Amino acid sequence: MRGLPQARVIINLDCPALELGNVTRCDFVVIVERDDGARVAAIELKRGSFDTSQVVEQLQGGAKYAETLEAVAATRFDPVLAHGKRVPKTALRALRSKRVAYRGHPRRIVIMRCGEPLARYL
Repeated sequence: MRGLPQARVIINLDCPALELGNVTRCDFVVIVERDDGARVAAIELKRGSFDTSQVVEQLQGGAKYAETLEAVAATRFDPVLAHGKRVPKTALRALRSKRVAYRGHPRRIVIMRCGEPLARYL
């Protein structure tokens, strides 16, 4: 998660201390403070092949968790899929047609390669 501003919070949603139970969720929620306001990202990491509908569900789970953070008044939300291998064209098309809702506003999924600076997309 290179290039993020110093004012940031990274929440690992797999952390047992969060006591989220057995709910579908993404890997991380990242909150950054910028001059134009706070930004929140739900991030799902994938190494190889994946099911696009499962990725959408995981990112939606991250969005739902981010909505519970009352102290965060985000001006922007981005669902992000970071992948390690080439994504097949059919999966890209499917992901580009899907949306993840955050506080009632649908957002397009950002697709990036692992290792790219996340700051480029937030």
